[in-house]
Amino acid sequence: MPDFTFYTDTYFGNIINEDDFPRLAARAGEFLSFLEREYSVNGDDVAKNKAICALAEAIQATEKASSASLAATAGEGAVSSESIGSVSVSYQKGTASDAGLDLSVTATRRRYYDIARQYLTIYRGVR
Repeated sequence: MPDFTFYTDTYFGNIINEDDFPRLAARAGEFLSFLEREYSVNGDDVAKNKAICALAEAIQATEKASSASLAATAGEGAVSSESIGSVSVSYQKGTASDAGLDLSVTATRRRYYDIARQYLTIYRGVR
C-alpha cells in the first residue's frame, strides 16, 4: 500500500491532501483486491501502487461529485430565481450527471477498472 510520500514523490500526485490519503488509498486498495478476485491482474509493486494512487484520486472525485449532486438535488444548488417583494428564492435542482460524472455503480466500477488498466494488465482466464 503506497504512503503519502509515494503519492507525492513517485506518482507526482497533488490532488489529495495528506489527511485524506490513507482513507482514499485504503478504499482504492479494496477495489484493487476486488479486481484481483475477479480477474488475473499483473503488474509489479510500483505499478500497483500507482494504480492505487490513481484510483484514490478517482474515488475522491466521485465523492465530491456525489456530494455536489446530493446538495443540488436537496435544493442547495445554484439559485435559479429570486424575488425581492415578499421574498422568494428558487434553487436549481440538479442530477448526478450535472455533477460531471455518471454515479451509477456500473459506471463507477467501469471508470475505476479503466483507471487500473492504465497501470496493470487485467484479463479474464489463464495465459
